[in-house]
Amino acid sequence: MGCDYEDIESNYLTKDSVDYFLGGNVIYENNQFSKILFDGGYIDSYTEMESLPVRPIREFAATDGDYQTQLEEFVRAQKTKVLGFKFYNKDHLGNNREVIDQDGNICQKTDYYPFGTPYFSRYVTINEADQPFKYNGKEFDMMHGLNTYDYGARQYNPILPMWDRVDPLAEKYYNISPYAYCANNPVKYVDPDGKKIVLGSNCSPEFVNHYNVAIAYLKEHNAASVWHQLDGREEIITIYENAGFANYTSGNNVFWNPLSGLCTDAGGEGHRLSPAIRLLHELGHKLQEYTGDYNIEDDGTFWQSKEEKRNILEVETPAAVACGEIPENTISRDSHSGIPFKTESSISTKILNPEDPQVKMWRMCWE
Repeated sequence: MGCDYEDIESNYLTKDSVDYFLGGNVIYENNQFSKILFDGGYIDSYTEMESLPVRPIREFAATDGDYQTQLEEFVRAQKTKVLGFKFYNKDHLGNNREVIDQDGNICQKTDYYPFGTPYFSRYVTINEADQPFKYNGKEFDMMHGLNTYDYGARQYNPILPMWDRVDPLAEKYYNISPYAYCANNPVKYVDPDGKKIVLGSNCSPEFVNHYNVAIAYLKEHNAASVWHQLDGREEIITIYENAGFANYTSGNNVFWNPLSGLCTDAGGEGHRLSPAIRLLHELGHKLQEYTGDYNIEDDGTFWQSKEEKRNILEVETPAAVACGEIPENTISRDSHSGIPFKTESSISTKILNPEDPQVKMWRMCWE
């Protein structure tokens, strides 16, 4: 106040801009190319790309077609540029703990306090400002000292720790503060979109990890359409840990065993489905219940009901094909039956109980 500073324009009156194109997957900073985001990492440039104007990417964004096609066209257009891949190493909560380049070198390392504040230390962190996607994989906005995470629905302040506005679904859990993040237990719960608590109470840390791995697996293979549609709805679907081999739904709850796969047969072939596909099967029922003709009456066939037949053919089978668990031009099973087996992870089809009588009989028939 009352003073003039010669360096005020260069040091204080600066302006930064960030532009997002192709569904937010291509980022420009100050009209210069910055990075291309993909699930599990991003592509950036080794060299300055001053010759790449912002106009071409606007032209790509204006063309018809899906984001994947537009991204491929954009990358091909940069073939004269030096681009490099960076990959995230995540923990069980989806936090980006390390960024590794295509040669395996650690480019960034970040540790976190329980509610998500990055831990800055010259002895622990490496290049902490190199890229902003950190806790839960969300973008950390440090402009003007805000230091909040962008969850889409709201901004999250990890220092307080709380949302900066009322949860739009607060009436669904009015016994918890409408500003509370992850029911005040971020070590146990995750909140991927700033709207829902998706895992039930008393879930073990191992179960949370299995769930995150399963959803990442489905997303990686473009088999998570049902999950995305449910996640965008107002209803809250709660996933509970289930010790039994049979998965099922009850109301808005899904009970799932993350270590239970399923042996099936269809058209003279034997298949093994991972627990992730079995979870998607149950989610497929919930989506149909909200959006379509949900007919669960027993029709006296091997399918048991029209809903089971629809779900197996329209949800389970395409996902199993996309994930490489069954061959193309086949179906996951030709009835609603199957033999559960114990496996090592939520995305594995390896049988860990081969001496189980039913599993042993199935293997004698199909393997």
